[in-house]
Amino acid sequence: MIGALALAGLIAAGTPPDAADTGARIGAAMGAEQSLQGPLDGGWTLIDAAGRPLYRFELVDPAGGRGPLTGAWRDMGAAAGLIADARRRGRTLRLDFTPAGGLHATVRLTERSPVLWGGWMIAGQTRRAVALKLAGPWPPV
Repeated sequence: MIGALALAGLIAAGTPPDAADTGARIGAAMGAEQSLQGPLDGGWTLIDAAGRPLYRFELVDPAGGRGPLTGAWRDMGAAAGLIADARRRGRTLRLDFTPAGGLHATVRLTERSPVLWGGWMIAGQTRRAVALKLAGPWPPV
């Protein structure tokens, strides 16, 4: 990215930065940032078997296993909290959290594709089929 002094110099000189050069620099910065993130990093939506959204997860997945998988959840209302435990082993994923209402929930998933995981959610005595799909930024635009 353009440093503050370089940008100040360009502004003072009255010459705008070259659009192609700026675009290339932005692309390089985004690529560098992505290389620091693992495949689960970002926003995900947990849906039921009928496709209805249940929870939104924001996961932090450091690249190369350089740190633990962590994250937060939000239900489709206003409740939110931290994921108590998140573990990925190969193509399996487990998320433990306590949603509104106080019942502990465990989500166990198997990777179907890089953007879709399928499995089960158990909350209290209730078990139901769910899927986790890659989502865009929160809040939805």
